Amino acid sequence: MGLAWHGAMAQTPAVAKGGILNAASYIYEGLPNGDIAQGSLFKIYFATPIPALPVQFVGLPLPTSTNGISAAVTSGATTTPVLIFSTEPNSLGALLPSSTPVGPATITVTYNGKTSDPVSFNVVAHSFGWFTTNSAGSGTGIFTNINYQIFTQSAAANPGETVVGWGTGLGAVTGDESAGALPGQLNIPTLTLWVGGQQVTPSYYGRGCCTGEDQINFVLPQNVATGCAVSVVVQIGNVVSNSATLPIAASGRTCSDPLGYNSTETALLNTKGGFNSGSIGLTASHLTLNLGGGLQADQLTNTASASFTQTTTSSIISNLGFQQPSPGNCVVYNLNSSNPGTTTLTYLDAGPQINLTGPQGNAVLTKKASGSYSASLTETYLAPGTYTADNGAGGKDIGPFKTTITINSPLTWTNESSISTINRSQGVTLRWTGGDPGSYVFIQGIDAIRSPLTVTSQFLCIAPIGSGQFTVPAEVLLALPPSDPSGTSFISLGSYTLGSTISATGLDYGVFNASSAIGEGVKYQ
Repeated sequence: MGLAWHGAMAQTPAVAKGGILNAASYIYEGLPNGDIAQGSLFKIYFATPIPALPVQFVGLPLPTSTNGISAAVTSGATTTPVLIFSTEPNSLGALLPSSTPVGPATITVTYNGKTSDPVSFNVVAHSFGWFTTNSAGSGTGIFTNINYQIFTQSAAANPGETVVGWGTGLGAVTGDESAGALPGQLNIPTLTLWVGGQQVTPSYYGRGCCTGEDQINFVLPQNVATGCAVSVVVQIGNVVSNSATLPIAASGRTCSDPLGYNSTETALLNTKGGFNSGSIGLTASHLTLNLGGGLQADQLTNTASASFTQTTTSSIISNLGFQQPSPGNCVVYNLNSSNPGTTTLTYLDAGPQINLTGPQGNAVLTKKASGSYSASLTETYLAPGTYTADNGAGGKDIGPFKTTITINSPLTWTNESSISTINRSQGVTLRWTGGDPGSYVFIQGIDAIRSPLTVTSQFLCIAPIGSGQFTVPAEVLLALPPSDPSGTSFISLGSYTLGSTISATGLDYGVFNASSAIGEGVKYQ
C-alpha cells in the first residue's frame, strides 16, 4: 500500500503528551486505571498528524510495520515491537505484546525512517476497559446477547439472560498473538464484576473473537437493578475499568428511567430517528472549598437555564458518555484540558425569551447567541414555592407553552461535617433527611490532577430521596486519583425535583425541573 507523502518525507513523528490510551476505555494517563496492560489493544496519539493512509484493520497476521510506520516499547532492558492493527493520520492502533515486561516503560514511533523521542507510560498486568457505543470509553457499553446482538434501549437485556461484554486489558496470554485470537479462560483471582453495584460471578472471561479483544460472559441475576443506564464495572485488585452502562428491562425489551426517556419516548426516538426536545432547569448550589491555612471559599449561586434542541438517534448515541445513570447507580466521566469534550447541538427557536415567575418575583431567561436561554438570579431567588415558566407567543420552531413546578424545602445533609477525607478503597456513605418526597438525590464528586495533563475525573450517583442514605462504592471511587494539592477535589449532595412536562407545538419531549446541591472540598486518598 502506498504512502500519502504530501511533501512530508522528512517528518519526524511525535507522540502526544498523555497520548498512550487503552483502545476501549480511553482512560487518561495519570489516572489509577490509565496504564496499559500486557496483551491489550491500545492507541498511540500523535502530537501532529502523520500523512499515512488510514487503514482500519491491516489484516492477519498483525504486522510490526505498515505504511512505513512502526512502534517499539522499552520496558526494563527489553525492547519489544508492537503489533499494529490500524493506522490513522492522528493515531496508531496497536497491540502490546503479552511478553512485554511489567513496569515503567517508554514508547517510540518510527515513520519513514525517522524516530520520535521516547514517551513514558506504565505497563501493568491488568487494566481492563469496556468498548462503548460512542467509541470513546463512556456511556453505553458494547454488551451483546449470545447471538452477538447489541443491547439497546429498545432491545434491553432481561434478568436471567446471558450477557457478553467486550473490552480489552484483562492481561497476558500465551501463544502467537499476531495470528489471531487466543481464547481460553484466564486465571485472575482478584477479578470482580459489578452490575448495578451488585457482585456477579462471570461464567467466562478471556480472549474473545479477535486478537487482543477480551470478552466477559455473565448471567444477570433475577434481582438485578433495571434501567437504561445500569453501571457495569470490572475490578481487578484496586484497578477498576471504565463504568460502561447496560440497558436492562424487568420485562419486555424497552427500558425506562424516571429521569430519562420513557418507553413511549424511546419508541418515538427509534421510529422517527430523533425528535425535538426541550428543558427548563432551576438550580441552586452552595459549594464550600478549603483553600488551606484555615481559609474557605463559599460559592452560592442560583441559575435558570433552558434549551430546545433537535435530537437525532445518532447524536444521542454519540453523546451517551454524558448520560446520567439509572437511579441506584453511579457512572464516572473523565475529561482532559486538551480535549474537554464537545457536543454539537441544533438549537430550536422557542421565542426571544422565557418568562419565569416565582415567590421572589419575576425573572427573564434571554436567548443567547448559542441558541440557549439563561438568567442571572439573586443568591436567594430559588426559595420554596411554585414557579411558572412561559414563552409568550413562542418562536418559529416551538409554539407557546406555560408550565409550573413546585420546589419544597431542600434536603439536609446530616453527616456532611464527618466527610472531609475519603478512603477510595472503602467507599463513602452520605445521609440526609427532608427534601421533596418521591424525588431523587444526586451525589457528585470531582477530582482534578495535573499529571501529565490537567485531568478531571468525576462521578455521578442517583438514588431515591426516600432511602435516606447512599454509599458511593469503592469501585467508583477507585477510578478517581488521590487528591492533588494543586487540583480541586470536592463532593456534593443535591436533590432533583421532577417537574411538569412542557407541551407545545413542534416539541416531542419537554420537562421543567429543579435541583439544589450542597458541596464541600474533600481529600480523596
